[in-house]
Amino acid sequence: MFLGLQGEPKFHHFIKHDVNSISGRRKFRRLGSPNKAMKALQQRFCKWFLRSVEYAGKQRVWLTHATACRFGNRTLYNVLPHRKNRFFYLLDFHDAFGSVDPKRLAAVLVEMEPDLANKTEELRAFLENNFFAGKDGLVQGGNASGDLFNLYVGCLIDAHLKDILAENAITYTRYLDDLTFSSARHITRETRRKIRSIATQAGFSFSWRKCEYLDLQKRQTVMITGIGLEYGGRIFVPRRFLRKAKAIFHAAAKPESEIPLCMVEGLASPLRNSIPGDQKRNRIESKLLTQYLKAKEAADWRQR
Repeated sequence: MFLGLQGEPKFHHFIKHDVNSISGRRKFRRLGSPNKAMKALQQRFCKWFLRSVEYAGKQRVWLTHATACRFGNRTLYNVLPHRKNRFFYLLDFHDAFGSVDPKRLAAVLVEMEPDLANKTEELRAFLENNFFAGKDGLVQGGNASGDLFNLYVGCLIDAHLKDILAENAITYTRYLDDLTFSSARHITRETRRKIRSIATQAGFSFSWRKCEYLDLQKRQTVMITGIGLEYGGRIFVPRRFLRKAKAIFHAAAKPESEIPLCMVEGLASPLRNSIPGDQKRNRIESKLLTQYLKAKEAADWRQR
């Protein structure tokens, strides 16, 4: 695993002030930027381990509800399964990556690859040295972090929710640490308690200000990982984001603008990818797409 690496595998840790481009939510994240050796090591680990567990079939079982950090996935896929439901229960973990325990993660990986059973302690040490940042838990920014987190939660939480979901006709998706439960009928207080209990037993706590239970018939709209869903199934991009995109596209279309193409494309991505193909765009969304094409053409021309 370490052969041929250029130097010692390391992370450069830093704090990033992150602003969600759609919801506008702000938070500080402690991220790790891997050097070339660490990036190569994590890529090798992912290629070796995830391929082996896929053959075992458990990856598909444990990742049934995961909608992030998987090839081809986008935020919209976390919302689509809930379009026909009325009652929503949203949970958000506090310090999710920091709550991952390397010893329990090693046990999860051993369960997926039994041949490692006699090397559990070695595996734990390997994980701690190359995927964790001491007391800060699983490193955010590592190539393998998203996959490892999905497998960890998939085994310790998602797999244990199976009976609760089936008995109560609940639809469930998870975008990393954002859990969305919905149903056509009321999700009882006792059912919600059981769901939380499973997560608590796995070592997670909640960001209560981000957790809520609501009746969409009364509330009319719900925000799921930054995307809006109306009662009746219509999906929309929040107006806050539309206003921001409109201003940027308008400025980027001017010949003297210095707004780069990457910023234009970044703002256009939620607009293009957050609306399902079976839904007609409204007038504002259609107009914004026209503005985007003009801004893209101008920004592209400036870079030539």
